[in-house]
Formats: sequence, structure tokens, C-alpha cells
Amino acid sequence: MKEQFQSFTQLCTRSLADDPALRLEVEQELEGHLEDACEEERSEGKSETEAENLAKQRFGEPEELAQSLLDANRRKLKLRARIRLAVKVALIPAILIGLALCIDLRTLAGIQLLNTFTPYPRTPGYWTQKYIRILADHETRKLGEPERKWLRNYFCHWDSKANREWARESYLAHPDSKMFTANYAMELTSSLTTTGTKNQRYRRLPLPDTQREELWRVIKHGRRIDPDNALYDYLEADEIAASCITWDEEKRWDKSGRQRTIRTRYEIKDRATFDRGMKLYLAALEKPFVKSYSRDIIAEARSILKPQDDFLGLLEFISINANTKLGFLLAGQELTRLSIAYGEILEKEGNPEAAKRYLESWRRFIPQMEECHPGTLIKTLICYNCLDLYLDSAERRGDMIEAEKLKKVNAAIRTWSEQKKPDNEAFRQHAGMLAGQLLPTLKNDIRQEELEPDLKLTYLVHDLTGLALLSLLLTFCIFLFACGVLAFRFTGRRPFLLILPWKSYRTVLLWGILIPIGIFLLYTHVDALSGRDLSVQANLLRWGLGMLGIVIIFPLIFESLFAWQLKKQGKILGFTGGKIPFATLCLNRMFAFAALLLVTGCILRPLLAWECRREIARVELFNTTRGFAQAEVRLANRLSAEQTNAIAEADQKP
Repeated sequence: MKEQFQSFTQLCTRSLADDPALRLEVEQELEGHLEDACEEERSEGKSETEAENLAKQRFGEPEELAQSLLDANRRKLKLRARIRLAVKVALIPAILIGLALCIDLRTLAGIQLLNTFTPYPRTPGYWTQKYIRILADHETRKLGEPERKWLRNYFCHWDSKANREWARESYLAHPDSKMFTANYAMELTSSLTTTGTKNQRYRRLPLPDTQREELWRVIKHGRRIDPDNALYDYLEADEIAASCITWDEEKRWDKSGRQRTIRTRYEIKDRATFDRGMKLYLAALEKPFVKSYSRDIIAEARSILKPQDDFLGLLEFISINANTKLGFLLAGQELTRLSIAYGEILEKEGNPEAAKRYLESWRRFIPQMEECHPGTLIKTLICYNCLDLYLDSAERRGDMIEAEKLKKVNAAIRTWSEQKKPDNEAFRQHAGMLAGQLLPTLKNDIRQEELEPDLKLTYLVHDLTGLALLSLLLTFCIFLFACGVLAFRFTGRRPFLLILPWKSYRTVLLWGILIPIGIFLLYTHVDALSGRDLSVQANLLRWGLGMLGIVIIFPLIFESLFAWQLKKQGKILGFTGGKIPFATLCLNRMFAFAALLLVTGCILRPLLAWECRREIARVELFNTTRGFAQAEVRLANRLSAEQTNAIAEADQKP
């Protein structure tokens, strides 16, 4: 534009100063008319200067033209002003809503909860303990304080003092509940401690007098409301007998290289009390069953928490099963050692008939333990270890007939536990993160079709994580653009918001958002492209390309397309080569990235969340109320059945 026309058009359009973009458009249009008028005057023989002056005179005085331009564009000015105001007001809400849509906090919380499984925190004050407490509180805000406290103590079971207090409160609130009575009784029992380093000496920690009296009261109450349950007899026998004995341990290795702990020397402090405790043990063997009600506690935790059908809900469901209290199984191991020690003592004292009742008590005691925690592999392995203790005793005493029976009983579990796990290629190639992290020892016992939903869910969780990373990247870019705009305003430059033609917005929406999202979804749903029929470890390259596409390439495509549309508008507004001032570019990109954040969250997040719920409904691998996983239940039931049959055969044969 010539200098004379530039000054004239700026003077005529100053009434449109509130809308810089509209002012530039009107200036461009007015300049065109001035150029045409000037060309006509020159064609009639006027000089350049005369032609320019006559062209200006055709349009009248600048003040009058400014008013007429304002009147002609008043509606457009008001509409665009409203649009700009609405866009500016919506900026912060759009960013916040976009972040809320893109960042799936429940999925991220599920990933964190998954990381707390191995190793599970045991020390009070550990940071994961605080995290799980926060998680439990967040999930149960709709519940009352007693229910929240119940769940916190269920998950944070390493805090023995808090657990005992919670168990006491539950027992007092429900005195006729068999579940809470049994739980409180097990919380009141004491634990072992060690002295020495090389050859450890084990002794029972004495209970405080008040706790010991409380334990006897609870055991008495438990026998009254649950007379056929041998749990209370076993707990009392364990507490009485174990407090009277101290023994040394040494480490041995069997032929397979497995380390075993053998208790070799006993020291009885109070023989009369020890005898009384072991008589209680015999009385418990005659009762119909042992029940710790751990499954009832699990059911209660599920009914209170009510896990949702998303990734966090699945992890909470798994966590409830993983935190099953196995107090009686630990007591069962101790009772096994006590019964063996007492039987060996009686045999040395020349009372083989009485000794036999204890040394062969596994025929009744192990089936009781099996029924106490059905479907759990840890129960099966503890029973196996208990039988191994009886086997060691039989071999030390030279009772080879009994030793052979015990070997047959333990044959199936021994074969499974001692076998060298081959590199299961199918598991490595198709396991998702849940199976890969939580069930590595069961890989040979998991069917490949069971792994598919977990694998699909793994990739969807990664997609949701990538969406969260994308939102954080966009938010960071918005922050940088905002800093640039503020810096330019402080230097006196006033950037303005451009309103592009609707065609430009449609182009950006279609080619900059919808088509890239469609390509990403196509890529992730065609296994031949993305390789999502393979585990992430076996598919790192294509998985990395997908994550790179959604986090980096997608916003780059959008930014390039939007910059191209801005450049086209810049040419229309008269900027040389369409080069819009940098401050104005920053301002417009800030709003564009906020729109991208919001639209992407509205489109992609619901699709991924829906797919997650669909795959979670198909994850049968962890859909069990009897054990940690379906494969574990199958294996535990198979091994337990073989062990039970072998025990029955041992009873039938001399």
C-alpha cells in the first residue's frame, strides 16, 4: 500500500480499532477502491499526485467515512466482539475441562496401585501406605467414617496396632458375628522373634497380661457361638504350647537346591503347660472343620468398596483378593512344628503310642487346613511345607514307611514346585501387564485365550496414558504461548485474535483433528499394523510409534495446518507473504491448542474409556471370588485334589 493511501485508510478505519482484524480487512477493501479510482484519474491524463488526491476526494472527508464504515460494519463488529469475548472467557474453562477429560486419574491411580503389589509395603510410614490410604478415602467419600476406617485397615494390614484396634471395634460392634470374632482372635495372637545370627533361636514373644486375658475371653466367646470350629482350640493350643518352648534352627539344602529350615533342638520351659497345649491340639483335630472366615471378610470388603468397572476398579478387586489375611495358615505352620517336636519328645521318653498321635496328625490336620482357605495357591504351598516338616521328622527318626507315604502325598506339589520353568514363549509374546507382573510363576498354567483381554487392556491403558501426556504437552505449550503474549504486551505490542473463515475452521477440524484421530484408532485396532496381538515387550517398536503418533505427531499436524490457515488469512489482511506478527501468532496458537485439548478429550477419551470397560468385562483371568486368579484357583484345586487323594490312600495302607 502506498504511503498516502496507508495513512488515509488508517484514519478512515480508526472507528474499527476495537477489532484489529476487521479493521485490516476494511483497510484492504478501501485500498482496492482507492487504487481503482486513482487508476481512472491517471487514465484521463492526471499526474500521479493529482490522481491520488482526486481519488481520496471521491470518498469524502475521513471523519465522515469513518462513521459510515462504523455504521456499515456495526453488526459484524458486535458479532466478532462477542465471539472474541466468549473465546477469551472460555479459555481457562476449556483448558481445565480438556485436562479433566484427557487425564484419566482413575487409570493412573490403577497403574500406581499395580506398582504397590510387588513388593507390597510392609513398613508403617512407607509412602505407598499413605497413597493407599488416600486412595481408599477418595473411593469411599460417600461412605461413613466406620466404613472408610474398615477399608483402610483392610488394605494397610501391616500396621498391627491399628489392625488390632479395628478388629476390636468390629468385634464389639458385632459380638455375635463369627467372622469378626475369629478375626479379632487371630489379631490378638502373638508372633515369633529371633535371637542370634548364624544359628537363629526362635521363641514366642510373651503377650501382655491384658492382651492375653482378652484373647482367652474372645476364644471362650468364639467356642460358644461357633462350637464346631476348631480355630479357637488351635489358637489356644498354639499360644500356650509355643510360649513354653525355645528352639534352634539351621539351614539345609535338598538335592534340588531348595533351601529348607530345620528346627533341631528343643528346650521346654514349662512341661505341664506344654502338655496342656498339645492336648488342646488333639481335641481340635476331632472337630469337623477349621474356618477363619477370610473369604467372608473379602466379601465384606467388596460389598463396601463396590469397585467400578474401570481399570482402577479391576485393580481394587485384585487388591482385595491379594490382601487376604492368612493368619491361621501361619499358625498352622507353627502347630506343625509343635506337634512334631512334642511327638519326638514323647518317643524319646518311651511313649511311642502317644507320640504316634502327634507324628501322624497330618492325616487330619492338613485336610482341615485345605478346607480353611480353598482355591489359594499359598495355602497349598504352606500345606506342602508342613508335610515336608513331617517328612524330615520321619527321616530323622528312621521311619521309612511313614516317609514314603509323605513323599507320595507331596509328590504332585513337589513336582510342580521343583520343575524348571521353561521360557514360555506364548506367555512372553501375549501376556499383558497384569498377567506379566502378577502371575509370572503361573505362566505354564494359563491358557493363551485367557491372556487376550488382559493384553488389549494393557494397550488401552497405555493409550490413556499417552492421552494424558498429550494433554500435559498441550498445556505446557499454552503456558509458553501465554508467557510470550504477556512479554510482548509489556513491550507495547498488542496482539489480536484472528477470526478465520468458517471454511478454515472446518479444514482444521477435519484434517487436523478428526482424520489424525481416525488414523490413530485405525492403527491401534488393526493388529497387522500396530502388532497389538503381541505383548508390549515383544512389540516395542510399533507400540512406540503409536505413542509417538498420539503425543508428538498429532499436535504437530494440527499446528502445521493451523499455521497454514493463519498464513492464508495474513495474506488477505495485507501482511507481506502472510507473515503475521509473532505476538499475534502466539495469541492465536494459545487459543487453538486449548481448543485441540478440549476437542481431543471430548472425542478420544470416551472412546478409550468405553473400550477399557469392554475389555475389563472380558478379563476372566482375575474374575474370581475364591482366589487371586483363575489360573491360581485351577492349579491350587488340582494340586489339593491330588494331595487329598494321596492322604486318603495313606490312611488305607499300612
